[in-house]
Amino acid sequence: MCTNDKGGFVPPDASKLVARCPACKAFNPAKNTKCKKCGAEMKQQT
Repeated sequence: MCTNDKGGFVPPDASKLVARCPACKAFNPAKNTKCKKCGAEMKQQT
């Protein structure tokens, strides 16, 4: 869990949690290799 200088909670970067399918624009977990909606190949983010 991340905190800021004042001790408050800072959520993780959204691009590490979700990815968008290039074909149908559906949101998927970032670690998926195929889209759960249409089955298209997902690009792996680095």
